[in-house]
Amino acid sequence: RIKVKGKLVCVHIEFVEGLGRDSAAIEYLKKIGVDGIITTKPNLIKDIKSHEMIAIQRLFMLDSRSLEMGIKSVLDEKPYAVEIMPGVASKVIKRMKKKINIPIIAGGLINDKEDIIDALSCGASAVSTSNPLLWNE
Repeated sequence: RIKVKGKLVCVHIEFVEGLGRDSAAIEYLKKIGVDGIITTKPNLIKDIKSHEMIAIQRLFMLDSRSLEMGIKSVLDEKPYAVEIMPGVASKVIKRMKKKINIPIIAGGLINDKEDIIDALSCGASAVSTSNPLLWNE
């Protein structure tokens, strides 16, 4: 039904129970009409591309180190696209603030004063950063 509407069908391979994370699984997904595969496994990207499918690499951007490693992985593996998680950290802070009654500390990828202000304005009580230039802000 999705293809009838002119949309691409992409499946996150790690979310399909009972399906392996190997070439046979990729071949099967292609055979049933899947256009692309989303994966957190960089080693699958080349295999997905060899089956002439869209390869989307999912990355979790938790801190500066994961950002550096993610960039390296994308440059090495060359997926068609990259999905960056979380995509809505400020919204998550707002939701958490409504549901819990303890301080929220925002951390990971806090690189400048604007990031600090954004996190605090969304409801974080404090910010954690490894950037010493921001420690006195």
